Amino acid sequence: MEKLNLYSGKIKKISISTFALLIILSLIPSSSLYFFERMWINWKVSGIIANYPEVFNTVTVTDTFLYPEEIEQQQKVYNKMIKNLERNLYEIKNTIEKSVKSTFFIKVLFNTFYNLQQNKEDNVHYFIKEINFDGKRFTIIFYEFSSKPFINIENLKNELKKLYKDVDIKIIDSKRIYGAVKFYKYQVGGNL
Repeated sequence: MEKLNLYSGKIKKISISTFALLIILSLIPSSSLYFFERMWINWKVSGIIANYPEVFNTVTVTDTFLYPEEIEQQQKVYNKMIKNLERNLYEIKNTIEKSVKSTFFIKVLFNTFYNLQQNKEDNVHYFIKEINFDGKRFTIIFYEFSSKPFINIENLKNELKKLYKDVDIKIIDSKRIYGAVKFYKYQVGGNL
């Protein structure tokens, strides 16, 4: 006959084999998740390496779990390089703009002189007396020797207004020199 222990203060006992079986069964889900995660990371990383091999030429870590930290470090390095390049490009752009703005008024004036001398049959001569440029404002004083003023002030002003503010062009003085020949003294000014 079987021995039954029916009293209320009974101590429940479990055998070692049952305990070991329960431990193994409880570890199976967590270990399967762990191995699935490892396989998933390996699969994703190998896909990224296959698509972007040039990025992983700089990665020195062999453990795939350390790839995210290595990639973050590389991203920080590249972001710093990008910021340096952007700053350098900005400085170069500003330098070029300053260079263009500091010489554009002279180019416009010389082009105007050249075009007037090429297009006019009358004997026209230009002499520059003074060019002042302090980095913010330019002033040019020049003379035109001709029978009448050939410089179209409005065209010259519109051309200079493309880059400069407060452009002012005026004839300061005019005198007859010899016969029909006069000299016209111009002053051109503007701000950057």
